[in-house]
Amino acid sequence: MLGEPLPPSSGLHGLPGFVVTSVARDRVTGEMEIAAPHLNAAGVAHEGALMSFAGALGAQGAAANLAAGCTATTIESRTSFLRGCGPGIVRGECAPLHVGSTTMIWQTILADADGNRIAIVTQTQLVAQGAPGEPAADAAVPAETGAEPRTAIAEERRAAILKAGAKVMGARGFASATMKEIAAAAGMHVPTMYQYVRGKDELLFLICVECFQSLNVVLDAATEGEETAGARLQAAIAALVRSSEQHRSALRLITRETAVLQPPVRNRVHAEWNRFLARFSTIIEDGVKAGEFVPIDPAMAAHLIESLCEAWAIRRVALRRHGLPNVEAGIIQLVLSGIRRKEAA
Repeated sequence: MLGEPLPPSSGLHGLPGFVVTSVARDRVTGEMEIAAPHLNAAGVAHEGALMSFAGALGAQGAAANLAAGCTATTIESRTSFLRGCGPGIVRGECAPLHVGSTTMIWQTILADADGNRIAIVTQTQLVAQGAPGEPAADAAVPAETGAEPRTAIAEERRAAILKAGAKVMGARGFASATMKEIAAAAGMHVPTMYQYVRGKDELLFLICVECFQSLNVVLDAATEGEETAGARLQAAIAALVRSSEQHRSALRLITRETAVLQPPVRNRVHAEWNRFLARFSTIIEDGVKAGEFVPIDPAMAAHLIESLCEAWAIRRVALRRHGLPNVEAGIIQLVLSGIRRKEAA
């Protein structure tokens, strides 16, 4: 029941204070009261408690979308921690990035009582036929041993489809590329590919999700341990410039082709794009609050910085004579000289 703690069978009996506040096929919300049992030695919420909370919301969303007789189990979970939080209320909002017949992807944003983002958790769930009466989904229940080979094959095929889609649509353009060409590049039959994606719109969206998830991991690793907003921003810029080459096809597609998508899919791509940009806007907000940066619209600045960082991948022919190290250093100098207060430089 909404507003009530989940029962022990939910897998969350170790998380006192957690309640589900709403459940729908396209949105799940909940709250968790961070208290002494959830704190680490430093007095902030333990990462494991926050991840379990987010995972449980994703499991509720997956369960709401399962067909009769199907089950779901989490096969991948990625967490990006944006800031710590102490005792108090943490709110979670979970929404689907992809709902398919074989996989689902759910993303949960955790925020404190003031609306400050604490973490973003993205989990992939494998959907499988199950015996009637089995639990629909539970993030705390591991996959059965016998299902592991099938999971590995499914993820291998999914990765091949995304890689092929980015390559073919990048070379031919979104409108000209065909699912037959993409299937051939992925090394599988068209009917097999349609078990994983329903069309080019969904495929481009999944390419976007995969690209930004990978870049999020890179940015989190690069900025970890940096104490000032300026140092975090410099590290994030350097990491994105260097990583953009690896994701060149996907970034070109996202930048050039999202306008041709159907509005519902385009809106989902833009939402995922904005979640990625939130890493930069959060750094900029922190810098402005600390007096390091001049007042500036964080969202606008994040878009401009991202565009500069991806220039190496998208305009490589024009920039390669300068070399990657010089382009990276030039972008850092250009951004920081414009955003830093003179007394903080």
